[in-house]
Amino acid sequence: AVVDACKIMGKKKFYQQIMEDEHLFQKFKVTDHVDIVTMQDYMQYSSLLDETPASSGGRNNYWRRLNLENIPRTMMIYDIVDYAESGVISNRLQKEMKYLLQRPQTEEMRQHQLKVVSEVR
Repeated sequence: AVVDACKIMGKKKFYQQIMEDEHLFQKFKVTDHVDIVTMQDYMQYSSLLDETPASSGGRNNYWRRLNLENIPRTMMIYDIVDYAESGVISNRLQKEMKYLLQRPQTEEMRQHQLKVVSEVR
């Protein structure tokens, strides 16, 4: 496979890719899925893929989709994301919905809305 890649890419581009891969490995240590041993390694690898340009095998993606796995169920934001994904509204969100949909009239109201959404109950 290495010989075929070299033929397809050309020697110059192939060697540049090898050097870039080695540089990334020296800098980050986790640059391939085979390097993943712990959850921390996975997070580092995922972040590296997001930030690496697509031309170098990355995603060129500096943002990640918010998912429910990373949000505690006890936070209102969990209910909001769940509602956005499933269309099913929780009782807790339904109780707060009217207040949360209001445009804040004061800074205190804005702060309280943020607190309601992000507070762990």
